[in-house]
Amino acid sequence: MIGLGKLGLSLAASLALRGFDVLGIDADEHVTGMVQAGIAPVAEPGLREALGATVGRSLRITTRTEAAVEHGDVTFVLVSSPSREDGRLSAEPLVAAVRSLSQALASKRRARHVLVVGTTTQPGTIDREIVPLLERTLGRAAGDAIGVCYNPELVALGATLVGFQNPDVVLIGESDSGAGDQVERIQRKLTRNNPPIHRMSIVSAEIAKLALNTYLALKISYANLLSQISGQIPGAEIDHITAAIGADRRVGQNFFRAGRSFDGPCLPRDTQAFRCFAERLGHGGELLSVVEQINERQTMLLMETVLECVARAPTRRVGLLGLSFKEGTPVVVGSLAGELVRRLAEADVRIIGYDALAPASASSGIEVAVDPAICVAAAPVLVLLNRDPSYVDAVLGYHGTEPKSVVDCWGLLTGRQVPEAVDVIRIGIHRKKAGKP
Repeated sequence: MIGLGKLGLSLAASLALRGFDVLGIDADEHVTGMVQAGIAPVAEPGLREALGATVGRSLRITTRTEAAVEHGDVTFVLVSSPSREDGRLSAEPLVAAVRSLSQALASKRRARHVLVVGTTTQPGTIDREIVPLLERTLGRAAGDAIGVCYNPELVALGATLVGFQNPDVVLIGESDSGAGDQVERIQRKLTRNNPPIHRMSIVSAEIAKLALNTYLALKISYANLLSQISGQIPGAEIDHITAAIGADRRVGQNFFRAGRSFDGPCLPRDTQAFRCFAERLGHGGELLSVVEQINERQTMLLMETVLECVARAPTRRVGLLGLSFKEGTPVVVGSLAGELVRRLAEADVRIIGYDALAPASASSGIEVAVDPAICVAAAPVLVLLNRDPSYVDAVLGYHGTEPKSVVDCWGLLTGRQVPEAVDVIRIGIHRKKAGKP
């Protein structure tokens, strides 16, 4: 397993838990040192326990890429794929990892090896860059010396071990049926829930992975579009609207709830990458551009709502409940909270924040509260960004007399008995503005 980041380490631990003999490889000695000590360098539910049960036994750790070839006949690569300036996904980390692996394969002269790419790639990348790189280095055609598969991760941060072992679906893009058979056998043993496994060409799987995340972004944006419409109409109740539409099984409730804009390290990146891919072919770019516009409009709506509350408050101070991009993970990369901090600072607003998992070091430029109750008490305007029950409890447990305006992004306080001093503003619910009928 090459790459022991947020996803790679969870996959390595999951494979080790399920009875595979796994060698985890990462060039970062700090990461490998922590893992060898049984310490999870990333916060994921169950990861620390999984490492404790497997490290030194079914999971061993090294920094040497060539050890992958010595260890076994299948190598997974799950490294980062950051966005390029033009919006497409960069393959540089993947190419570097595969180049090192292919050189080790060439020196060992193994009869057969299977490379499994888990990194999200721009459609066409593996056939255009990865396979030729392997063939040049080995001097043999793919399907002969080496099989290549694309088996992208379809898991959510904050639930990676559960996701790898209980996926809704497994995608396998294959260079040849023998390689696909081998990856399917691994997935059948890894997964606990007998998921459907869809095998196809490599480029088909690359398209499917990006298209899936983009569809989730589209679904979120449609709910938020309804929120933006409903917020202008007295009597319209956004949560009733989305609940009714989502009850139709052709739509479904998952990812169909009005809230805040989608953010984080995956959905914005993959949506932009898929838009670039579609635009190059002359299809669908306009649809995906609108998805991104709706998403930005939702952020602007939240910002305007917060500033309206600040204008009525005795002090220009805002408390953010949730600094990571979603509850259950410490990841702040691409978080809406980070964007709000930047925009509010430009508007001369002081900020205090709290997050159950995100480290204080990731929240530069703001005051970080030691618990959510302190955050609630400290600011006259609060933004309930993440769906963590402790944040809701902190608002409901407020006993002070200073008025609080709470911008509730998800409707978490709807139907709850809030303190008398708390005024709840639900995004997507019409409120009469001062001086207007």
